Amino acid sequence: MGGGNAQKTAMARARHLAKTEGAGKATTAEDRKKHEAAKNALQCTICLAGFPRTAKKPELQQHVENKHPKSGKSVEEAFPGYTEDS
Repeated sequence: MGGGNAQKTAMARARHLAKTEGAGKATTAEDRKKHEAAKNALQCTICLAGFPRTAKKPELQQHVENKHPKSGKSVEEAFPGYTEDS
């Protein structure tokens, strides 16, 4: 029949061991800073919204048109760090 306390304890130990072994490497504060910098590489000068450096011009253009229609700024003015080849 099974299911005694010893079996339950052994199964719980095995699950816990598998969970801790598969946890991967721990992240450091430096890793988190690098991730945040990459995540917000482009920043809108009007509202300070962050975009990843892989954002394309249509996405940035849509942001400027939808969020700041009265500003009259272009993509290049709103995102001074943006380049076509980034």
